[in-house]
Amino acid sequence: MRTDEIRNNVENTNEVEHPNEYICIITQDLMEEPVIAEDGYSYEKESIVRWMREHRNQSPMTRQAMDPGKLIPNRNLKDAIEVYKARIALQNTSIAEEREESSTVVSRNVYSSPKYSHIKVMRKLQNDLDVEMNAVYMGTVVEQTLVGMAGIYTNQERAIFRRNNESGHTCFKLRFASDQEYLKFITYYNTNFNGLIVDEGEFNEGYTNITINSEKLVEELSPKLGEFKKEAHNKVM
Repeated sequence: MRTDEIRNNVENTNEVEHPNEYICIITQDLMEEPVIAEDGYSYEKESIVRWMREHRNQSPMTRQAMDPGKLIPNRNLKDAIEVYKARIALQNTSIAEEREESSTVVSRNVYSSPKYSHIKVMRKLQNDLDVEMNAVYMGTVVEQTLVGMAGIYTNQERAIFRRNNESGHTCFKLRFASDQEYLKFITYYNTNFNGLIVDEGEFNEGYTNITINSEKLVEELSPKLGEFKKEAHNKVM
């Protein structure tokens, strides 16, 4: 979900002039699978393969012959581009939500209108967990800490959290190894943070959707998550 969101947000941004080093010389678009060719330049893999096939394996920059079998994945560049795209997507999200906050929004559901936008929720989590914004937006540090505080250590790979468009609160898509783990999670947070969970969802063997009150997440839970993460880190050290 996050990869698709990032791609859509970046592609829909006409005002951004992307750094030249992230642009494929052939396509003039952001690279997704950059490779280094024998001429020393980086290209989008599919584009340079097609170019070499159509131009007798000549470099588009030097016109020298190149071996298509010697294209090397540029992993460092790919990682840098992913971080860049995440930052652009985050900026776009911030702009959109700030515009939303400036207008009067009538709640369309039984939940109260949230006090915090999603970007403010993410920034609070970033500060309290003491991590980079990229780790909050693309990683699973928030989700892993959230279940860990309830005594659950199931790997949260590909777990996400996002704004619930109907309620305006924060929807977590979490992994539980069993319905017992799910019930343990619900019981822990209902007991220790009254009113935090506004929709418990239903246990699913893949991912379970649980909606959390954004205001309580920011003001009550986020600082506790930060403390838990710090204590866990100190124990490891």
